[in-house]
This record gives sequence, C-alpha cells and structure tokens, in this order.
Amino acid sequence: MKAHFRFYSMSALLLLALNGCGVMKIKQQTEILESACTITGTIKRNTNQEGPLMAMLFEFHGDLITLEGSLPTNEKGEFLANVTPGSYQIVAFVDSNSDGQYQTNEHAAFDRNNPIITVSSGETAQISPLTITSEVFTDENYDLTNAASKAMKNIGKLTNLDDPIFTRENYKTGMWRPMDFLQTIGGGLFMLQEYQADKTPVIFIHGINGGPEDWHTAIESLDHNKFQPWVFYYPSGLQLDFNSNYLVMAVSNLQERYHFDKVLLAAHSMGGLVARSFVKKFIENHPSKKQLIQLMVTVNSPMNGMRSAAKGVKLSPIIVQSWRDVAEGSDFITDLHNWPWPEHIPYHLIFSFQVGEGSDGVVPLDSQIPMNLQNESTRIYGFINNHVGTLNDKAFLELFNELLLENL
Repeated sequence: MKAHFRFYSMSALLLLALNGCGVMKIKQQTEILESACTITGTIKRNTNQEGPLMAMLFEFHGDLITLEGSLPTNEKGEFLANVTPGSYQIVAFVDSNSDGQYQTNEHAAFDRNNPIITVSSGETAQISPLTITSEVFTDENYDLTNAASKAMKNIGKLTNLDDPIFTRENYKTGMWRPMDFLQTIGGGLFMLQEYQADKTPVIFIHGINGGPEDWHTAIESLDHNKFQPWVFYYPSGLQLDFNSNYLVMAVSNLQERYHFDKVLLAAHSMGGLVARSFVKKFIENHPSKKQLIQLMVTVNSPMNGMRSAAKGVKLSPIIVQSWRDVAEGSDFITDLHNWPWPEHIPYHLIFSFQVGEGSDGVVPLDSQIPMNLQNESTRIYGFINNHVGTLNDKAFLELFNELLLENL
C-alpha cells in the first residue's frame, strides 16, 4: 500500500529527503514558494473585436524582458497571476482566434503611466483597470515569441498513460520539489484520446505523492464510446490554491476551444480538496457556465483535513506547502467548508476503511465523511479496502461507471 498521507518522524523525514531529494534544495524551493506573490487586475473591452480577453505577463530581468505566458480572464474581466518576487508588466489583449497567444493584429492595451509592477515576498498587487481599444501592441524590446510554461502548453495536450512523465519518481518530485516538477515536467490537463464532441470529458484528479497512473484501472474501465478521459497532473507539494487556479484556467481554456457543455470530475485523496476548490472558483469566476460541471465523485479524500499534516507543519524541519492546506483547521479547509455545495451538481462521497480500523490506513473516517459533507452529498458509499486499493476494487469500478452513465 502506498501511503499518500503518511507523515514521518523528523529523523525518517530527513532520511527520506536525503535519499534522492536533497534537503537544501527542498528548503530552497520551500522558501521560494512561501514568498509567492499575486498580481490581479481587470480588463475591459472598448472595441468591436471579438474573442476572450487575456492578460500577457512579461517579467523584467535587467534589460531582458521575457514573456512568461498569457492568462485568461473571468466573466468580469478579472485575472490573477501567481508569481515570484520581481518586476512585471501586464499587456491586455483580445484573443480573436482563441489560441491563447498574442498576434499583432489583435487589439491590446497596457498602462502607459505605470507599466512596471514590482512585487515583494507575499505581496498582492492590483493594477489599474486596462481598457482595450483598437490599438495593437508592438515594441521591438518585447519578444512576443510564445514562452509559455510547460504546464500552459500542456493544456489539452494528447498523451497516454505510458508517457514516461507519469512515473513514481516524478510524482515524488512533484511533492518534494514542485518547482523542479514545473520546470522539467510541467504537469497539465492532458487528454488521453483525440477530442471528440460526442463524448463527455471525465477529469481524473490524483492525490499527494500520486499521479494519473493511480486512476489507470478506472480509466480503462470507462465506456470509451461515451466518455473521454482527461487527467489533471500537478505537483502535489504546491499550494492547493495554485493547483485549483490552474485547473480553472485550463478547463476554461478548453471550453473556449471546444465548446463542450458538460464535464464530470473524479478525485482521489487530496485531489478531492483540489476538486472542491476548483468547483468553487469556477462557479465564482464563470457563473454563466455553472451548469458545465455535472458530477463530482471523491474517493477517500481528507475533506476535513488531516491532524497528521498539522503535526508535520509544526514539527518537521522541511515543510511541503500543500501540508499547510491539508492540515486540519487550515484556512484552506475552513474556506471550503464555509462554501455551500451547489445543489445542481450531484456529489457522490466515497469512503473506505480497513476492518478493525477507523481509517483506510491513511485518512481517518471522520475526515473522509464529515457530517456537513454527508448532508451536502447526493449519496455516500463505503468500501472495505485501503487508501489506494479502492481505485482498483471491482465493486467500486462498477459503481463509478454507473454514476457516470447516470449523469450523461
């Protein structure tokens, strides 16, 4: 059994880190993630050019200006960028061909009075509203070559579960060294078959120290004439807000591209927290598309947080950022519980336990099925199995596919 949520004693944790991860590198990445900043703003349209509103993010490195990527806005024209301390500039544009990149015939705008935004550790900077008119953006000092991150380029990328990026070693990197993961692997929202408009997307979300392979049996069991599997692959050591922000952006991007009207969610372990955060943010940012999400299934998820994670944050010399969010009573957990689940989305809550134990071997029952979520759920189902074994349980697979078919 792979224990996604085991938190080790201090000596064992250090031993694990030294055996391949590198204590100093983990600490360095932790410090960088703890210093993360946010840039927000609003983009308005005063042009007849049609298409999604986007925000290009440029970073200044002395005389060098690099395009870090483009971000979509929500229905109010708002955007949010998670960045490290530094100096940045936002250029707004109309993505008239919906490709996520700027072309010089697309209308654009930037703040000519205060173009440079400098953010320090932990700071949130809100820029003045940008109004796009019929102007375009051209400047020889700016390289408009697409320099989007691997994760951005992987939105909707076609792959399969035999892809060498889906390995246990990479899953481990995603937990202990999430920045290395983002730079070398990227993660993303991947398609496992060519997009087909007559098939309903099912997004599979893994947990901490896990990856898409955890869902292999469930993905194989799908009726592939009716459903198309997508996998959300993310660094599980990263702050959960960052991961759910990315998923909102990715689903919005693909919906603009393909115009599908339904998506179903399946989440395991910590992925249940990411999924609930995603649903909350997607509905808040895209209220006119709230009917897009038509099912959520969580399996053995620590929906009420983990006491062991809180101990890990308090006692460990190395802090994985997602532990802070998973810790019982964290701000992240509290925010999710204070938000009522939307009545129009069926929510099926699946838990597991081992005989004679009050847990699945990893997540306690009181965290898997807190009373408020029992009240919100459409139904709850229990299996005698362990934390990971449930995903391969024949009875679970039969139930899972029944739930998908009910929500076609």
